[in-house]
Amino acid sequence: MFSPVYIVVWFSMVLLHITRSQQCSSYDSLELVSEFKEARQSSLYHENTVAGTAVDGSTIRPCTHTICFIVTNVSFQIENEQTPWWYLDLGTEIVISKIVLFNRVVCCAIRLQGADVRVGNSKDLPFTENTRCGTVVTQNEAENINPIQRYCNPPTGIAGRYVSITKPRVVGILSLCEVKVYKGT
Repeated sequence: MFSPVYIVVWFSMVLLHITRSQQCSSYDSLELVSEFKEARQSSLYHENTVAGTAVDGSTIRPCTHTICFIVTNVSFQIENEQTPWWYLDLGTEIVISKIVLFNRVVCCAIRLQGADVRVGNSKDLPFTENTRCGTVVTQNEAENINPIQRYCNPPTGIAGRYVSITKPRVVGILSLCEVKVYKGT
């Protein structure tokens, strides 16, 4: 029989393999433009849950409260509030083709249900002047362990400097592990 230590290590390796294999798609040739860009959020859940951790390049999951906030800070959460939001400043207008959201998988994944992903040149709240990229995140997508992919107005993409994720007209918490934004070709 396997000891608990070996089972945990094996389970972690399987999750890491799944996470890496899920990142592959027909859009692999697109250029990642989001890593380490300036990000902001409407509030803090914990002092280590700053907006920039969602674009630090780390997609290691499961993203648990303990892992995210104490050890690796691979997630951010926005405190229970009306219309929680997070946005990324790309620094200049870029045509965006694809956005991938990496959700928590051990706990609280449902917090991403209803999230609205938008791209545009306005950073005025609640970002409704910007163009929606794909559809609002469904309950099934939020509860699934796969990354949530949004294709922005295929095949042309959406031009914008800002990428926002909000939960409009909702009192709640917005929680993510990572956001990857890809430039169109």
